[in-house]
Amino acid sequence: MNNQQKIQSALESAAMQRKLLKAGLVERLSGGGLAKKIKRLLRTPDIYLAYLLLVKLRWYRRASVSAKLFWGRSIHIPLQDYDSLMLLKFGFAGGTSAELKLARYMVRTLSESDVVYDIGANYGFYTYLAEELCTQVHAFEPMPTIAEVIEKNCRPSTVVTKAAVAEKAGTTTLFMSESSGLSTITETATSIHSYTYHDSKHITVPTVTLDTYTATHTAPTFLKIDVEGAEELVVKGGVRFFTEHAPTIALEIWGAKNGGEISMRAVTLLRSLGYTSWRIHDNGTIAQVEGDLSVLPPPYGVDNVIFTKSR
Repeated sequence: MNNQQKIQSALESAAMQRKLLKAGLVERLSGGGLAKKIKRLLRTPDIYLAYLLLVKLRWYRRASVSAKLFWGRSIHIPLQDYDSLMLLKFGFAGGTSAELKLARYMVRTLSESDVVYDIGANYGFYTYLAEELCTQVHAFEPMPTIAEVIEKNCRPSTVVTKAAVAEKAGTTTLFMSESSGLSTITETATSIHSYTYHDSKHITVPTVTLDTYTATHTAPTFLKIDVEGAEELVVKGGVRFFTEHAPTIALEIWGAKNGGEISMRAVTLLRSLGYTSWRIHDNGTIAQVEGDLSVLPPPYGVDNVIFTKSR
């Protein structure tokens, strides 16, 4: 049994299905409002109480804990926010259905010959998954402390770049949510998602572009782009690359009431470069989809969409 088959088996195991059911419940109960908070306390008390102690009361924080990813690989992460808690509890990124579909797609389609760019790597879940499937992986994470986590956990062959991928090289302001673990270089996203960024801090971080980076590094065959509203900037900084090459792209899309118009700017630009969009089914297969992609996720949710271009 090869790595792809082992990971596929682990993903579809009974134990993982039980975890995913609970992760899905956590996802459905997320959001503001007293009613949802009460439901979270009653239906997922272990997760909600841990979140309160970890994020709200700042108790139970640890410099590093051992977390086991769903296929059995162990990593060490700081237990400090919602994303790190989900990774610890479920061995999965975020626990959302969008992440599950993308993981299934990657397991189905990636091979050893692929070169993967994980843009907006966060704690590195997709970086580690790609390492199991491919021989060359590049991770981009602008939050310095989280990029260091990836460096400590990834394989020596993986290239970790502590910078934001944007439309031009230089520096920019990074807004960081202390409670969620999310960050963005677009101030518009902080106002749209004020519930997430109510406790945000900001720092100055370096930026790189895909056009300049790929001039000196192996070009990707697959990119995962999840940069919390800055997807259009990533594409703008890689117009020459996307014109000359045809990598597959997995792009996070926000729902219609969740800032979907921002996501559609990146979609429009990709389509102008010759890309076709594909929705991901629950089993990881894809089907072509056109028009406004912000209707694919729940109105206040997110989804991942695949983009391909004929070579």
